[in-house]
Amino acid sequence: MPFQPLDADILNASIPAFFIGRDQDGFWLARDSKGRVGGLFLLESSAVAFARRHAWPSGCATVFSSELLELDLENQGNPLINYLRPLQRLVRRGLHRIRFDLSNQWRRRTPLK
Repeated sequence: MPFQPLDADILNASIPAFFIGRDQDGFWLARDSKGRVGGLFLLESSAVAFARRHAWPSGCATVFSSELLELDLENQGNPLINYLRPLQRLVRRGLHRIRFDLSNQWRRRTPLK
């Protein structure tokens, strides 16, 4: 989902706002609505803390997305995400193969009626 500007009827433009959500790999993402800062995190609480820290001292509105988000800025959050992403994908593929193999073995052992 591309980041859309917030409607002035919903939120005053003078109030900083951050989008919080997950990306396709399940990592948490925080990005300000004006596209100046953003980061990826392992925990939701870390994404919210990032938003609060960057909006200090005035505070900010947080907009939680039910859709998947993708960070379109340099990751200013957890630097380990860049290393964890390929490992997570590798593990996910391995688990998928294991499930596939187990289901095939189960089908072969189940007698046909």
